[in-house]
Amino acid sequence: MGPTQWLLALGFGGAFLACGGEPSPARSPLPAAPNTSPREVQPERNASGLEVAAELRLGQLMRSWEVAAWANTPPLTLAELRGQVVVVRFWTDTCPFCEASMPALAGLAEQFADQPVVFVGLYHAKPRNRVGAWRAAQKVAKDWGVAFPIGHDADWAMLRSWWLSTGDRSATSATIVLGTQGEVIHVHPGPVYFPSDDEQYAQENQDFVALRDAISRGIVGRK
Repeated sequence: MGPTQWLLALGFGGAFLACGGEPSPARSPLPAAPNTSPREVQPERNASGLEVAAELRLGQLMRSWEVAAWANTPPLTLAELRGQVVVVRFWTDTCPFCEASMPALAGLAEQFADQPVVFVGLYHAKPRNRVGAWRAAQKVAKDWGVAFPIGHDADWAMLRSWWLSTGDRSATSATIVLGTQGEVIHVHPGPVYFPSDDEQYAQENQDFVALRDAISRGIVGRK
C-alpha cells in the first residue's frame, strides 16, 4: 500500500496518533528571536537531567545533535556543516506520514544536489526500544528512495531536546531547517508534506512548497 492509500485508509485522526499526538488546531509560525543576529539559547535540564531548549524560535541556534549511529554518511556534526543549509527531519519507519514525506525530501535532495544544502533524517523507533529497529529503518529508508544521511536517535534524546520539550507538540515527525550559521529559519510541525496537484492534498502540497522555498531562501542568504 502506497503513502496516499495509507493516508486515505487511516484518516487524519488515527494517523496523527501514530505520529505522536492529536493535531494542533492551526499551524502558526514560530516567534522570531528578539535580536536580529542568531543566538544560542542556553539549555535547561529536565527532570531526567537531559539538556533541553527552553523555547524554539526563528533565529535560534540549535545545540549539536548526538546520535547513536549513522547511515549513508560518515558521522556528521552541526559544526562541520556551517556554511550550508541543513534540513533535519525527525522520522520513524512505522508511520505512513513519514512514508509520504521522506520520498518528498529525497526528491528535494536531488533537486538541490549541486547546492550547499544537507538533508539529515534523525530516526526514532516506535515503540522506543523495538529490537532491530535501526536495521529495519535503514532498509525502509532505502526502499523509500532515501540516499541522504540518516542518524539513529536511539533514546529520542534529540527529538525531545530539539522538539518535544520546546512546546506543545502534536507529532514527532517535525522538520527543522537551519540557515548557514545554524540558525532556525523554518519549522514544519509535522506530520506530512509532499508535492501534489490533487485538491484534497492542497495543505500537504502547500507545506512542501513552503519547505522548498525556505531552503531556497537559506541558500540566497548565504551569498
